[in-house]
Amino acid sequence: MGLLSFFTSCDAGFDSMNVDETAVNELEPMTILNDQIQLTPSSGIYGHLLYDAAIVQQMIAPYGQTLAGGNFNQDNQFPWVIDYFDDDYSIISHAVDVIENTRDDDFYHNAHQKARIWKAFVGLLATDTIGDAPYSEAGLGYHEGVLNPSYDTQESIYESALQEIQQATEALDPNSRIETNDILYAGDITKWKRFGYSLLLRYGMRLSEIAPGTAQQYVQAAYNGGVFQSNEDNAIIVRNDNYNFSLSGTFNGGERHNFYLTEVFVDYMKENDDPRLRSIAVRYVGATGIGDQDERLNRSTDPADQIGMPLGHDQTTIHDQAASDGLESMWDYSQVDRDRMVSQTAPDFLITYAQTQLLLAEAAERNWISGPAVDFFTEGVRAHLEQMEQHHPDMAIPQSEIDDYVSEQEQAYLAENPYEHIHNQYWVAGFIINPREVFSNWRRTGYPQLDPNPYPDQEISGDFIRRRKYVEREIAVNADNVRSAIERQGWSGNNLDARVWWDTESYNPN
Repeated sequence: MGLLSFFTSCDAGFDSMNVDETAVNELEPMTILNDQIQLTPSSGIYGHLLYDAAIVQQMIAPYGQTLAGGNFNQDNQFPWVIDYFDDDYSIISHAVDVIENTRDDDFYHNAHQKARIWKAFVGLLATDTIGDAPYSEAGLGYHEGVLNPSYDTQESIYESALQEIQQATEALDPNSRIETNDILYAGDITKWKRFGYSLLLRYGMRLSEIAPGTAQQYVQAAYNGGVFQSNEDNAIIVRNDNYNFSLSGTFNGGERHNFYLTEVFVDYMKENDDPRLRSIAVRYVGATGIGDQDERLNRSTDPADQIGMPLGHDQTTIHDQAASDGLESMWDYSQVDRDRMVSQTAPDFLITYAQTQLLLAEAAERNWISGPAVDFFTEGVRAHLEQMEQHHPDMAIPQSEIDDYVSEQEQAYLAENPYEHIHNQYWVAGFIINPREVFSNWRRTGYPQLDPNPYPDQEISGDFIRRRKYVEREIAVNADNVRSAIERQGWSGNNLDARVWWDTESYNPN
């Protein structure tokens, strides 16, 4: 498949998808980039819900066929499940257009740097999803006539993208033209720099096990450069009735009855008396059918009422499991609250202060940065509890409950394995907003420690899915480059349980 470089997506004509059919230089660069920024959280999000969120056992759909994925450890090549590939490369291509059309243009200096950051950000999302991927030649169809881009190694993508993020972030200039129409930070260069350095921290830390020296270098550069300082820095895309939350169409549309919180996720939060469960979850107690859910009958957000759906069931066996659990039907299990957390106007989060502080806690434990690791940890936990209000005003957690929970987590952190606490909290902090990031951090660290999904009819030889497959339609038009990438990575085939470059066998932070 060629790489998209025009402004409206298309699923056909793959031989021309890397050719720009619009005069990009006639459009204002920040307008183009704004569109790609607001599309980034939606990039293949339906498939990431079926895979990433299910693999890390936060949410599952007990239905197979078009909803198959992480809950069944099966490949799913339905177009709306694999559209992340087209989506990612459409965003990259538009970012490349902005980069090329603002190169050496002082008037658009800051727009140029933001586009560099965005190309690197989405390129890293893409390679973390599939492994070796197009990057250096991505989006160059119009500019250089590259229709079938080569696949770069993940190592080289990380090397290039991390350098781009660091250099572009450093180059952002408050004395140059400020794009006040910037939808992320209204042109605020200080906040953009914090965003860039927080990305550098995230992806620098990704290399902790495969290249610890390089990881430390970038983590220190990010920390010294200045990462997020509070929830006010969160990279939020505000949504409205015209531009909806990335998953609202799923949770408020035809799939609203099909996704449930897992038993693993709900039990973890209940066992830790986590007040966020009241903000996240809803159960229609005693529901006998989908009509009860739609009517909001016996709607409860009380943590004591929440019951997560067990793993490993399909649409046949889940009914017997529900009866065994003392429920009226499968529709009696807990769901994410679609009236609050995933409403149409809920914001999308790209990266948060809470996540950043938790990664700094790991960096401090490794002695890569100065400061008490426990302070970064507790600040990260507190920040995410306080972040609930940013999702929806009715999700705000009382300050007394925040204080009590943070105190309890601090004591547990000091008494036990701190890395497990850091990454268990990272797991919760990424719920629904960052399925890809949660999946990547789990692959890197092994936390939370999860038991394999017991569904019997699996398509993997190992315990877990560890990547998404190269999509079939890409193989059809770019076969040589895909085949070379598979062979270069030492895989036996285009396998779901093959490990990407940075996904090592173990996590050894000490």
